Amino acid sequence: MNTKALVKDAETYFEARSKELRGEYIPYDSSKIIFAFDRDSFPEEHFNTAINMAQSRYPGCHVAWSNESFELWLRLHFEYVSAALPRHQHNDRLTEIFRKHGVLTSRQNYAKHGKNIDNIFGEIKACGGSLEAAMNYAKKLLKSQDISSPAVANPMTMVFKAVEALKADAPKP
Repeated sequence: MNTKALVKDAETYFEARSKELRGEYIPYDSSKIIFAFDRDSFPEEHFNTAINMAQSRYPGCHVAWSNESFELWLRLHFEYVSAALPRHQHNDRLTEIFRKHGVLTSRQNYAKHGKNIDNIFGEIKACGGSLEAAMNYAKKLLKSQDISSPAVANPMTMVFKAVEALKADAPKP
């Protein structure tokens, strides 16, 4: 699904779900909504418009966008990346890391097999990755980027904002 269609589809989903549950519209807390999408090869206008649409239609929502790909967020668990790299280079590095720690076999690669890893974040931690490092590295990227045009801010990921929101809502131990 393209980025703009994802945001439009959310409204349809909420309307349908409300009718299904009660037969009437049920208000929702938009601060609990997280949109997650990549820049990928979508046109700049589509990517930026989708982010703006989400934020205007669902005030307080979290748009966990990544430019160029979500794999940047995963890689930041292991190392800081400040160069605008294509997805395949992040995939190759994740393949190296996961092979080294036995998560992937020597015949497997992240691009084909990594997206199906059960408990990916548990595996990242077992391989020496750190959520704290990813959060810090993403914030460091944010300080170095102008995100007024997210499609141009590369590399950049705002997944850390969604993680912060989830952590704030999580039950305290």
